[in-house]
Amino acid sequence: MPGLKIWEFLLKGGDSFMLRGKRDVTQERLQNMQDMIAKKAYELYEKRNFQNGNDFNDWLEAERLVKRSMRLR
Repeated sequence: MPGLKIWEFLLKGGDSFMLRGKRDVTQERLQNMQDMIAKKAYELYEKRNFQNGNDFNDWLEAERLVKRSMRLR
């Protein structure tokens, strides 16, 4: 669609490789963060000698620790 600005192109049903790329990167970052949280939660579980019953608290603590470490970068 020659002569259209990018937003006009998108409104007319076009697709933008650049926008799709940014969405993919964001999705990948979210997945990486979730993987890091899961790993940290397992480490906390392991640190408690695999005692059951604190999985929710382990996950919340892992989220806190991972998000804090990401802010420090």
